[in-house]
Amino acid sequence: MAIIAYSLDSLPMALAKTGAWLNLARTMGGFTIGYFQEPWGHATGYDVSFGIQAIIVALSVVPAILVHRYGHGMRLKSAAKNQKGYFRSM
Repeated sequence: MAIIAYSLDSLPMALAKTGAWLNLARTMGGFTIGYFQEPWGHATGYDVSFGIQAIIVALSVVPAILVHRYGHGMRLKSAAKNQKGYFRSM
């Protein structure tokens, strides 16, 4: 929920697209778990499979922390570049 709220607040001009992409990612992630979790757990052991998943989740938190820490400055720099005309030729 925090990522969805942050994304929607950061991109007010693209609320529908942002919400759609985030919901697609959530749905696909939740749907695919059932297809690989049980065979992976039987093949390597559930402690290994859940341990690897825990590492993936822990590593995925790093970009969220960076965006939380530096996101405001990145948006300000982007807005300043947009005002200077860097992105107007698109």
